[in-house]
Amino acid sequence: MASAVSNTFRQVGEALAIALFGVFVGRDAGFSVGMQLGLATAAAWAVICLVAAAATLPGPSQA
Repeated sequence: MASAVSNTFRQVGEALAIALFGVFVGRDAGFSVGMQLGLATAAAWAVICLVAAAATLPGPSQA
């Protein structure tokens, strides 16, 4: 059950990301400007997720 829920949320997230990048690329400013904005947004989210993971994951265990 948990695997199905996780898979569903992953697919919804992918669909929303593709739609968001399509909005950026399809703007009147042009393809390259939209692509730069989309990639910058993806990079910013990657950094935010990296910081959140580093802050919440436990450190190495002391034996």
